[in-house]
Amino acid sequence: MPTRFFLRAALRRMLPLLVILLFAGAANAQSAPRTADDFYNRGNDALSAGNVEGAIADFTKAIELDPKMADAYYNRGNALRQKGDSDGAIRDYTQAIAIEKDRTDAIYNRGMTYLDKNDFDHAMVDFEALLRLNPKDSQGYYGRGQCHESKGNLDQAIADYTQTITLFPAGRAAYFNRGYAYIRKGDQDRAIADFTTYLKISPDDQEAHYNRGLAYYNKGDFTAAVADFTKAIELNPKDGKSYQSRGAAYQKLGKTDLAEADKRKAKEIGVQ
Repeated sequence: MPTRFFLRAALRRMLPLLVILLFAGAANAQSAPRTADDFYNRGNDALSAGNVEGAIADFTKAIELDPKMADAYYNRGNALRQKGDSDGAIRDYTQAIAIEKDRTDAIYNRGMTYLDKNDFDHAMVDFEALLRLNPKDSQGYYGRGQCHESKGNLDQAIADYTQTITLFPAGRAAYFNRGYAYIRKGDQDRAIADFTTYLKISPDDQEAHYNRGLAYYNKGDFTAAVADFTKAIELNPKDGKSYQSRGAAYQKLGKTDLAEADKRKAKEIGVQ
């Protein structure tokens, strides 16, 4: 009798544990990804959380289960590009486009990835394709402008950046790039105007202050150049070229001691 009582008591104590385990197993079964959509969604969550490798693994599993899932190829391409695998990203964007030929996001990102590789000819093909699909696509003009600028076609680059701004006035990057193209072309006043507009949107952009300072220097306004180079140094005290350029501006203003101090600082950082 005591033995039977012990067994019944033990069973009563085990039943709640068994119920908990059964529910936990059911919950795990429900939460574990099973379908392509499950893996795709989990991959998106991983990518949003910065888990690039986990995202790639989940998008790959989604593709294995559904080889025609263009979104999975596209997002795996984004993850691969973020990882630095440009060739892998291009392959995935290409596959997404093969499945959905008018996939403008994949065409644009493939073009930008070609730009990452300095493959301007292939990038140009993608941006031209984008503009054929949508002649009012500001990103298409922006990307094509970058291709033109990289190839030294400054007038075409400026025209494309201008069209980008017309279609998307809030797009600050086009002001920055057009400003730099104007510097290269020798139109310092327009360069200053573009960087001034850009800095109203992004007042703490170190490169924009440096570039506007460069335009002021090229124009002969050395006092304004010093002010921008100084701001650039405040934003990035380790930028040797800002010290070097400010030193050159001080030299033009006849402030030899300050010029020499900046030259020494630039050399100390590693800029000759």
